[in-house]
Amino acid sequence: MQFRTLHPAFFTATCKDWLYLLHDIQCKDIIINSLSFLVEKERMHVKASLS
Repeated sequence: MQFRTLHPAFFTATCKDWLYLLHDIQCKDIIINSLSFLVEKERMHVKASLS
């Protein structure tokens, strides 16, 4: 039996007034390191835009 290894999903997030989350450099590092890890392991692709 074969199982699919890719499970495409789409997630959209809008963060309003999250300045406090990004105020501390340690919080920024946690977010960036987590996303970088998932991208390096090919578990996700990040597409972002500033609006």
